[in-house]
Amino acid sequence: MARELDLGRQYPSTTPVTPDKVANRQVLNPFTGPEVVTAKAVALETEGTDDDIDFSEAQPQLMQVLAETGDALVCQPSNGVTTFGIPVVVAKPSDLQQSRFDGQTINGKEYTYIDHSEREVVDGDEEYTETINQLYLDVSVSLIVAARLVDGVTGVENANYMDLNISARRFERAAEPTDFDAIIKSVTADYLTCKELDADDAETGDTLYVMKPWLMRRSVFDGQTVNNVSYTYSSDTERVATPSGGDPEDQLVTQDYYIGAKIIVGTKKTESDAGGNATQYYDVNDSGRAWAVPLAED
Repeated sequence: MARELDLGRQYPSTTPVTPDKVANRQVLNPFTGPEVVTAKAVALETEGTDDDIDFSEAQPQLMQVLAETGDALVCQPSNGVTTFGIPVVVAKPSDLQQSRFDGQTINGKEYTYIDHSEREVVDGDEEYTETINQLYLDVSVSLIVAARLVDGVTGVENANYMDLNISARRFERAAEPTDFDAIIKSVTADYLTCKELDADDAETGDTLYVMKPWLMRRSVFDGQTVNNVSYTYSSDTERVATPSGGDPEDQLVTQDYYIGAKIIVGTKKTESDAGGNATQYYDVNDSGRAWAVPLAED
């Protein structure tokens, strides 16, 4: 299957540049076997001079990634099993090069990098995070196919090779987190009222109704027989559990909920009733609260 790959560079030119295409070449994809690659240079920016670029000397080569910087990789030639030769500098595809975007506004979007593989994007009133869909160093042996180009073509200092990106690495919008920190403002039998905490642990937003874990809810068990055990509550955190044909057992919640405690709140698809308030929030119980038998006094 033919795949068109970006060999772009940033041109200092006021006139759009369309460099020559590299002829179809069969290269070794270490994961799927040989495949035909059509490499095309694409100009991301159009500032500076119109330099003609010759890709006629481009020769695809399997490489193992040893290290990574914002714009380039340190790689060593490989046959898919072992490496040989000396390490070389390989330019990343232009749309993955950090220096082209970090601190820049392109097509109305402002980019700020957190690291090589993660960046914050401001697009008008919208802010979100983008991450690379496949890290260069996320496996013990990371292989790429790079092409040796004429000196200076890559636009990256000391790099005569460019990653052909047969793995189609790209920045993608990261999924929004569904869990967040909150502080308890009040405690009831089945739910809590909380306020969300920001990155500085300051309270923010409206009051949230947060369901306790199912096993911590009084209405589920008080006066009920569940799994052959009868439950009678004296408070929201104390109860007597009596197994069928067995002796009663005092139980209490450990650790108890209290005002000012921090919890992690999750969001579920369905709603629950919190004292007449419909809510999709719940305590994920990262503290491991559970019912326990109190220690006998000496």
